[in-house]
Amino acid sequence: MSRLAACIFGLCGICLLVMGCQSSPRVSYGDPNTSSATFSRQDLGLRAQLLEQHNIARRSHGKSAPSLRIDAHLEAVAQRHAAWMARENTMSHTGENGSSYIERVGVRGWMGLGENVAFGQTGAEEVVATWMGSPSHRKNILEKRFKLVGFGIARNEAGTIYWCTVFGARTNP
Repeated sequence: MSRLAACIFGLCGICLLVMGCQSSPRVSYGDPNTSSATFSRQDLGLRAQLLEQHNIARRSHGKSAPSLRIDAHLEAVAQRHAAWMARENTMSHTGENGSSYIERVGVRGWMGLGENVAFGQTGAEEVVATWMGSPSHRKNILEKRFKLVGFGIARNEAGTIYWCTVFGARTNP
């Protein structure tokens, strides 16, 4: 089994066990006050591609950064923020009720956090290339301390994709 296929199956397992999958072509935002969110099959594929593209970027830029792994908590935080941005038709690191990504994740148990947001790109390769072209976003992708990641993908009514990636390093890995 290829690494990409294993990653896709792994993400499907996380989704089924932690968040519940639907075959709907749209993202269900879930309750913004909980970790619940459901993803379309298309978005599961995008999540696998995002993980692959981030890890390719980390390997190809001469960094000794470890491969990123999906964290269910960071995934839920990223998904809620992407859904909020899509509902509000805005791209911002400041979220609902003026929250920062640090407040959305919670500081207990983390020694480092980062967030990348974007909108309008149509695929994982395009959004990661966009982030790699920005010094602060590139720094998050290549940061050696970050070992865990969560991806949020949501569409507004017009179908524009809003992207959110939350990176983390736990205090006790």
